[in-house]
Amino acid sequence: MYSKVVRCKLFHYFVMLVQRFYFLFLLVSVNVECAKILGVFYVPTRSHYIASSTLMKVLAERGHEVTVMSPFKEPQPPENYTEIYLDGLLRGSKSRSVNYFKEHEPFKMAWSYSSLSTSFLNRTMSHPKFQKLLKQNSTFDVVIVEQFNCDALFYLATHFKAPLIGLSTLDASPFSNKYVGNPTFPSYIPDLYFPFHHMTFWQRIQNMFMYVIKELLFRFETLPAQNEILQYNIPGAPRIEEFMYNSSIVFLNGDLSIHDAVPKVPSMINIGGFHINAPKPLPEDLQELLDNSTSGVIIFSLGASVKSKHMPAEKLQAILSTFSKMNETILWKWEDDNLPGKSSNIHTRKWLPQQDILRHPNVKVFITHGGLLSMMESIYNGKPMLAIPIMTDQHWNTARAEAAGYAKYLEFSKITASSFSEALTELLQNPSYKKTAEKRSSIMRNKPVSARETIVYWVENISKNRGAPHLRVSSIDMPWYQFMMLDVIALLLIPPIIFILCIIFTIKYLVKYYKVRRGKRKLN
Repeated sequence: MYSKVVRCKLFHYFVMLVQRFYFLFLLVSVNVECAKILGVFYVPTRSHYIASSTLMKVLAERGHEVTVMSPFKEPQPPENYTEIYLDGLLRGSKSRSVNYFKEHEPFKMAWSYSSLSTSFLNRTMSHPKFQKLLKQNSTFDVVIVEQFNCDALFYLATHFKAPLIGLSTLDASPFSNKYVGNPTFPSYIPDLYFPFHHMTFWQRIQNMFMYVIKELLFRFETLPAQNEILQYNIPGAPRIEEFMYNSSIVFLNGDLSIHDAVPKVPSMINIGGFHINAPKPLPEDLQELLDNSTSGVIIFSLGASVKSKHMPAEKLQAILSTFSKMNETILWKWEDDNLPGKSSNIHTRKWLPQQDILRHPNVKVFITHGGLLSMMESIYNGKPMLAIPIMTDQHWNTARAEAAGYAKYLEFSKITASSFSEALTELLQNPSYKKTAEKRSSIMRNKPVSARETIVYWVENISKNRGAPHLRVSSIDMPWYQFMMLDVIALLLIPPIIFILCIIFTIKYLVKYYKVRRGKRKLN
């Protein structure tokens, strides 16, 4: 009996020992497979940085060694997260002096953003820390670059002999389509700068013009300028055209819960909502305020770049007038210490933990600028929106949201006490907006694989296989006239054209012959 007990204990210890060795083996295996990943994100806006830094944190938390170059400083970098802070890059940035509340004409906006991004790209590539990175004897398994008018930065993948992954803070768009051969159809896919959804004939004309203008702008203005920047900062580098189509995959901040169904080649990977974090406790004062607001809460935030305090006085007064007549608590991201003329139900904060506030059950409506990250956070939590778009893709996002039935679209230029009040009343009293938002929330949440798991899978896959040539569509390697079938069309048109020309010349010859004979008869 005693020996049997001893044997059982020995067997138990043996099993435990095997389990520990197996666990250590797994740890070693994970450590061996850790990738060195470089992320370069030059766009000087906080929302873009939030998206890109979150992606890199996800990879760092998985155990990969990530290096992040950005004009923003990370307040709490996790382990395995090395930061290359491009200090001084934001000082004097034109993007910070833009009057966002001024109306922006779409065609002028396209030109303005192309010029602005080219200028900032030059400042990024000439920065001493960027130049230092190039001269270091560093190696990387993957290079991740945001695809936003920064084709010259794709050179980093060539320089470090690593696969390139693109990151788009938008869904499929011209900013990402061209690099992976994804088709753009202006017949039914509106441009980012237009507030169109199901387009009319006149809107399709405008959309086509915008598509052509932006393509010409890219080919004859942006691309030549970036080639000059590349050669100036990295003498001897190949031309952009030689490496701009080398992306293995592109991560898209897209999700069918808020985006339309559009064509996407296999190398385009949806990761929409990946920036949404796990719930965190709210500060005590905010938690108490939300809990005690039994009539409901309305959140008002115009994002990280647009400051409410710069709002024109007449618009501000129209909004304050509406809020003063409401029973709901207003929680407003207001960047100054004081908001003159605010009523007792208005509470301001210079910064809001937006994701966690939206989770609170007392929140009824989110007044937003229509930024994609904010809209995703709102839909994830099933909250309807009053969207007041200010610039770029916000008009596009808002038009789509209103058509889907979970938001109201109010142009900033058309804000009056009456229009603002009517829009809010509709959202608060019509339950269909809340129901639609909750349905969309279910679509976003219920996926077999989370967005963050998708990111990790694909980055590890690209690192392990040194790219993804099996996802590359052949259209990337075709001349534009072949892609558009112009050579085939020309060949098919030649026989009928020759036939028609033969008929025309024959008729002309017969007419001329008839006239000559008729003239001879008259002479005779």
